[in-house]
Amino acid sequence: MLCLSHNENNHLMSAKQGVSEVLGRRPFPSSTDRTHGFLRLVVAFRLLQGLCLTGRSLPLARLCLDADFLHEPSRLPVPILSRVRHYNAMRIPSVRATSSGRTTAQISSCSNRKVAFCCHRVGSSTYDHTVQKVGTALPAHAIATESPCLLFSALATNSGHQQAAMKFQAIVAFLAGASLVAARFPATPIAELRKHTRSSSSGLVKRADVDPSLLYAEHNLPVPIDHFHNESIYEPHSNGKFNLRYWFDDTYYKPGGPVIVLSGGETDATERLTFLQKGIVYLLCKATGGLGVILEHRYYGTSMPTADLSTKNLRFLTTDQALADTAYFAQHVVFKGHEHQDLTSKGAPWIAYGGSYAGAFVAFLRKLYPQVFFGAISSSGVTKAIYDYWQYYEPVRQYGPRDCVHNTQLLTNVVDKILIGKKGTSAVADLKKLFGLGDIKYDTDFANVISYGIAGWQGRNWDPEVNDPSFSEYCGNLTSKKVQYPATNALKGRIQSTLRSAGYGAQARALTVPFQNYIGYVNQTIVQPCLPESLDECYTTHNATYYAQDDLSQEWRSWPYQYCTQWGFLQTGSDVPKKQLSMISRTIDLDFTSIICRDAFNITKPSDTGAINKHGGFDISYPRLAFVDGEVDPWRPATPHAPAAKPRRSTASEPFILIADAVHHWDENSLFPNQTTRSLPPHPVAHAQKLEIQFVKKWLQDAVPVYGGK
Repeated sequence: MLCLSHNENNHLMSAKQGVSEVLGRRPFPSSTDRTHGFLRLVVAFRLLQGLCLTGRSLPLARLCLDADFLHEPSRLPVPILSRVRHYNAMRIPSVRATSSGRTTAQISSCSNRKVAFCCHRVGSSTYDHTVQKVGTALPAHAIATESPCLLFSALATNSGHQQAAMKFQAIVAFLAGASLVAARFPATPIAELRKHTRSSSSGLVKRADVDPSLLYAEHNLPVPIDHFHNESIYEPHSNGKFNLRYWFDDTYYKPGGPVIVLSGGETDATERLTFLQKGIVYLLCKATGGLGVILEHRYYGTSMPTADLSTKNLRFLTTDQALADTAYFAQHVVFKGHEHQDLTSKGAPWIAYGGSYAGAFVAFLRKLYPQVFFGAISSSGVTKAIYDYWQYYEPVRQYGPRDCVHNTQLLTNVVDKILIGKKGTSAVADLKKLFGLGDIKYDTDFANVISYGIAGWQGRNWDPEVNDPSFSEYCGNLTSKKVQYPATNALKGRIQSTLRSAGYGAQARALTVPFQNYIGYVNQTIVQPCLPESLDECYTTHNATYYAQDDLSQEWRSWPYQYCTQWGFLQTGSDVPKKQLSMISRTIDLDFTSIICRDAFNITKPSDTGAINKHGGFDISYPRLAFVDGEVDPWRPATPHAPAAKPRRSTASEPFILIADAVHHWDENSLFPNQTTRSLPPHPVAHAQKLEIQFVKKWLQDAVPVYGGK
């Protein structure tokens, strides 16, 4: 039984339309399709529930469900009417307990009777969510404010229904998310590596969004561990297979449409699922009638070819092996619910998209497997592997706020005048103590950790909820004319003495306040979060015992192994041209940034960047291969848009787009349609995404003679 009842009120019209889209104004389907209907109910639930958070007076809305409908498999399916995913009703603040201590979690214990999930206004701006039995009186304040209350009829009669109710609770959980992963230090301290273990990985979900991993079922395709039995670097060879994880969304798929696959790159691919909801995959699929796929990279997430991550077993972790995985996947996958269709690369045009490492990856994919991948979009694709990547901070120097860049360079030079010019003297220890980092043993670890602020440049994003504000906070401190941390006034004498010792006595007056605020910022962002743990333990990069761990939970090992063996990209200050002031300490050199290579993998030679650059480097090109880069991206010097690369002309076949003022693959994420404003997404990003849709459509016109369809 399904019933939806509400008063005819203009404020509920959008909810009515949305729920109609989800439910189709018809009873739920038979038991074979109940799970799909269950997810449609959840989305309808979110639409109605979202209205009570608007602060408006709304009539009561009621939705009932026969409990027999709750039987469903252990893995929730992908199909869900995802047009409704793009309503703001998905964006609800985190649940907090009511005065009675109840939260949504209690729905899991509400078996053998009906339960109600109500949302009601409390005070002027705070909203609670409470679960209560149907048949008991609704809270007086809920009725008084006429907030919508969704009634969920469990009518559960056995433990299976209780498990289903628990899954319902999981679906409606409101999860706090993490910002886009960005570089934090030139070399990663052990404490940061600890965050990248299986038990502590984080996703890309916005703070107020539903976790997309609850909306999309994961699938696996067995693929060969070793695609290249004729190459000695993979000896001893393997004839085995491993499960390559993927997710798909066929919401917008129409027969003859393309398959849009996003390469997961160097992370657990659950962090990419949001792009099915509202990112580049969603945009392209909606525009082309395509089926969207997120495909995980070998040795990330759960796509593990070997029993552990020992150096010996990591021999199969090369870009070429992963490229072969992706081609194999495109040639063999059968999507659930589409078993009657050939959606492999033989039966449908496949378009690959990737950002950063994955951007270079899909560029190589198009060139190496042109019969498999009909086209590719490389966003911020680092196609040129560079061992000593001192250029990482060049875009910050060139495009960052002038006063922030200037003060960063001067204060970094002050630090280097002490660390390098007075190495082995008490001045070095005094400098560390001045920053509150006297416990850090190695000078390079100290220099590394105080570069935290400037490294936040990459984390900037046009979407306020994804943006990492640390760079702005850092610059705000360094450029303020006022002391931001009064406690640092006691350090003025020591600061001015340090400036004189570094040869900046004439500028001591002008640099004292920025130095004070720099110290205060480091204390707030580096020192305090570590306490009461040892600062050296927090920020050391020297820990051979830790590096020796190689079980599957040590997911941090995968990307360092890749850059130690093939990609390089060691971000140094030592190789910055002498004629310019460095943005980070010159003590940060190749010897320091390669510690992890030696201690974790016993790799003592430079990365074999030739294994990557053989694919074309700056000059890689191919028909239906697009390059989209950010003008101010710290990775731009490794892309075809690098200042060192040859200029190109953009064409419909080979688009070459530079997004003004953009950082790292800013075209990859987007907003739900009702979240957009005149300024969000910013015009350069929106224009780039519009161009991507246009040229992919043009490409697909060329696919008609090959694949048929539209």
